[in-house]
Amino acid sequence: PQKEIRTFPPRVDSTSTDAQTGSAVRWSAGVVYLSVKDSQASVFRRLGIVVTRSGMSLLNTIGDSGYSFAYRHVPKSTDEGFFGRFFGKMAFWRDKPPNYSGDYEAVTQAEGENTRVYIKNADGSDADPDAAEHLLEILGMRLG
Repeated sequence: PQKEIRTFPPRVDSTSTDAQTGSAVRWSAGVVYLSVKDSQASVFRRLGIVVTRSGMSLLNTIGDSGYSFAYRHVPKSTDEGFFGRFFGKMAFWRDKPPNYSGDYEAVTQAEGENTRVYIKNADGSDADPDAAEHLLEILGMRLG
């Protein structure tokens, strides 16, 4: 029998759930978002603080629902002297970590008493799901 190839959310339907922080990264119809147990006004206010404290550059405010920010990924140096450089170049099986640097928008949306935070590209289009998940995990850890 042939297997059916699925094209919807990879990995799991819910990650980074933490009862103490009150936030979780979730998937819905192919879109990843951060679910925060707090009002939209509170999440909006805290989001601006979290973006700057996460080492990202706050670029602008998007009306009263989100922020435009720049995320720059700076990989850690793996220089371990002569042998590290020599054998590191020979270790072809090691993949470089993905680079999600770029300009993004974090948009909040009320969901009853909770709030959803979505990551968009600077032009308003949907961000790459892997990049969005990466950024939402960073924001979720600090939004708590």
